[in-house]
Amino acid sequence: MIATCIHDEAFSRKYADVVESVCAIARSRFAQGRSSEARDLLRAAMQLTTLLGDEPRQLPLLLAEGEILAAEYLCTNAEAEYMLRILGRARELAEEAGDRKSLADSYHWLGVARYFVEFSAGSAVNAREESYREALDCHLKAMELREKLEDERGVSESLFQIGAVYERRQQADRALDCFSRAIRIADRAEYPDGKVEPVRHLAYHALMQGKLDEAAQYARQALELREKSGFKPYLPFDHLLLGEIRFQAGDLEAAETHAAKAHALAHEMGYGRPAASALVVLGDVLARQGKADQAKEKYNAALELARQLQIPALLSRIGERLGHGG
Repeated sequence: MIATCIHDEAFSRKYADVVESVCAIARSRFAQGRSSEARDLLRAAMQLTTLLGDEPRQLPLLLAEGEILAAEYLCTNAEAEYMLRILGRARELAEEAGDRKSLADSYHWLGVARYFVEFSAGSAVNAREESYREALDCHLKAMELREKLEDERGVSESLFQIGAVYERRQQADRALDCFSRAIRIADRAEYPDGKVEPVRHLAYHALMQGKLDEAAQYARQALELREKSGFKPYLPFDHLLLGEIRFQAGDLEAAETHAAKAHALAHEMGYGRPAASALVVLGDVLARQGKADQAKEKYNAALELARQLQIPALLSRIGERLGHGG
C-alpha cells in the first residue's frame, strides 16, 4: 500500500512540500539560535522518509542538517565524523538524482565542514600553503557548478570561502581579491547577507595590519549586516571582533561591553568556543585595569571550557595568559 502511494504524483508532491517546509522551519530555528529544535525537526522528518522507504527524499534533510552542523562546528567542535558522513551521503544522492543545485550546495557545505575541522584542529590561526586542500577542492567544485547555474548568490558564497582558505594560507592578496569580488557580486545580486563574512574578514585583515579605525568601520558594518540578516549563531563572533579592536585601541569600556554581549549570546545558545574567547577578552580588560585576580578567574573559566572543546589554538591562547600550556 505504501509503495503504491509513494509513486502517486499528488501524494509525492504533498510529501515533497512537507519535507521542504520542515527544512525551511529548521533553518529558521537555527538562525534564531535554536539548534537543538532545528535538528529535532529534521530527525523527525528523516524518520518519516525511512518509514516510507524513500531515501531520495532524504537529500534536502541531509543537506539541512549538514549545513547546521557545519555552520556551528566553529562554535562547538563537535560531531565531525557524523557531519562529514551525512554531507557525503547528500553529495551521493545529489549526484544520483542529477540535481546540480543540491550537488553544488553539498560541495559547499562539505568544504565549510572540512575547513572548520582543520581550522579547529590547528595550533595556530595561520597555516602552510598546502593546508585546507580538501576544503578548497570542494569550494572550487561548488563555484564551478554555481557559475554554470548562474547562481550569483552561490558564487558570492563560494568566493568568500575560497578567500578564507587563502587567508589561512597567508596569501593576503588572493584572499582580499576574493572577498572584494564576493561583495561586488552580492551587491549585484541584491544579497546583503552574502556580504557579512567578507566584510568581517576585511575587518580582521585591517586589525592584523594595525589599521584600527578601518578595522572598526568594517567590523561595525559586519555586525549591522548580521543583525539585519537575523542570523544569531555568529553574532558572538561579530561582537568579539569589535571587542578585540576596541581593546587594541585602548577603549576598555567598549571592549568589555562587546565581550560581555558575546559571552551572553554564546552562553544562551550553548556555544563553548565563543563563550571561552569572550572570557579571554574580559580577562584581558581586567588585566589591563590592574585587576589580576579577577582576570585570572576569567582565564580559568575560559580554560575549563577550552579543555572540554579540545581546541589547541584556544588552549594555547589561554595558557599564555596563565603562564602555562593549558
